[in-house]
Amino acid sequence: MNIAFNGHAHGYQRNKADPAGLVSYVLGNGGAALGKVSGCSAFDLYAIGSGGSHCGGAPAGLSNDHVFGFAKVGVNGQKVTVTPTDELGRTYDVQTYTFPSSEPDSQPPSVPGNLTATAGAPGSVNLSWSASTDDTGVTGYRVYRDGTLLTTLTGTGTTYTDTTVARAPRTATRSPPSTPPATRRPSRPRPRRSRRPARWTGRLPPRPGTSPGTRSPAPRSS
Repeated sequence: MNIAFNGHAHGYQRNKADPAGLVSYVLGNGGAALGKVSGCSAFDLYAIGSGGSHCGGAPAGLSNDHVFGFAKVGVNGQKVTVTPTDELGRTYDVQTYTFPSSEPDSQPPSVPGNLTATAGAPGSVNLSWSASTDDTGVTGYRVYRDGTLLTTLTGTGTTYTDTTVARAPRTATRSPPSTPPATRRPSRPRPRRSRRPARWTGRLPPRPGTSPGTRSPAPRSS
């Protein structure tokens, strides 16, 4: 493990990792006389001492009750968490380090399950899934869309909102105008021509030299 703890007269100091990756702490706040922090450099990431002295990211003007205390170190698998705590139980500058395992990790994590997607704001989709499990811990997830990596998530969160969703083009589907039903008019009756000659029902005019209603005698031969 590339981490080291040293003692000194002043309160608390966390240093930047050296070129070999070693992270070092300086602790002198366990009850002895406190000293001031001085000669700050880029190597001092966080340091506090008596009289409100400080370096790096530490706040200025802290009273000595913020300086007296201890550092709690917790180990969980490959993770080491350093939790500085002052004499009143207040924590500060908590750091977690992940160190490589001494044995290769040959077991892949389980596949996330129960993926659901719900529509969010316009142009976005909300994703959620069941957490994966792994013998050495899960450190993040990769989100893919159509086989292409969309993003990489760190941590153990199981939700993600994709805000890069493009709306599908709206297709105009207009049906052709309907043809009105054809209206059929009733056929008008047409007169039929008779093929038989018409029958005469009137009277013929009289022959010359005869009176109406008389018939001329038929000629006789002598």
